[in-house]
Amino acid sequence: AISGPADLPGKRVATIVDSTAVKYLREIGAQVQEFQTADELFAALLDEKADAVFANAPALRYFAAHDGMGRVSVVGPKINRQDIGFVFQLESPLRRKVNHALLSMREDGTYQRIYETWFGSE
Repeated sequence: AISGPADLPGKRVATIVDSTAVKYLREIGAQVQEFQTADELFAALLDEKADAVFANAPALRYFAAHDGMGRVSVVGPKINRQDIGFVFQLESPLRRKVNHALLSMREDGTYQRIYETWFGSE
């Protein structure tokens, strides 16, 4: 019954306490249920105490590809996408090594294989 954010108003939606999602969900009229941990979110969903979970995409995709496989699915568009990076001191010898390793993994397909192992295919 839920295929994206437009279906969330009036629904019980679990998310992490004090996250940026709380404000968004309240603004669209969802019944917000706040939990301390991702494990609590997913337990509420599986126990049918929540109609949906609203959290970061990697956590949702990991759960759907592993513990929730066959019982849940990730739906809707990504909202407020944010990239994650590594921070090094400018002169750190690790900076170039990590950049090179990440670039190589992208180019030879290793990154995609690892991603799909842990998060499923998009």
